[in-house]
Amino acid sequence: MIDYLDDNHYYGLDIAEDVVNHGINQELREDQRPGSQKNPTVWITDTFDFSKVSEGYDLAWANSLFSHLDVEDIQNCFEGLNKVSEKNNTFMFTYFNHHNPEVVNGNQRNWQGKSHSNRMFVYSLKEMQEIAGGYGWEVNPLQTQTHPRAQLVVKSVKIS
Repeated sequence: MIDYLDDNHYYGLDIAEDVVNHGINQELREDQRPGSQKNPTVWITDTFDFSKVSEGYDLAWANSLFSHLDVEDIQNCFEGLNKVSEKNNTFMFTYFNHHNPEVVNGNQRNWQGKSHSNRMFVYSLKEMQEIAGGYGWEVNPLQTQTHPRAQLVVKSVKIS
């Protein structure tokens, strides 16, 4: 995907420094790393501070993030993203979806505790639409897309 992005217009953030370093050193080619031709801006943060996205964006992508976040942190993500978003911006994300969020694959949903990379959080499409809708985003599932961990891939568009 990075090959299709404009130089100096790729941003990445994560809470875990080791994940960011692995991504830079193992997943990116030399010409895609910070300081290269593509020159992505990458940072470590435990908040949803998108202030380094100084020139706005066309597409934001969160892969398997919301599957590890409680409602409060998903709201924090939308709140932070709104600070750098404009109408019609697109935010694509994945999450564990189930029509009955109480049970997933026969297992009780993890209702206890705060966000954590080792916890699984599951939301119904209606719940995710309500959360995102509270921040001016319209959420629609991409029915033709598949995810390697059976997460729902959605496209959300900033409508207000």
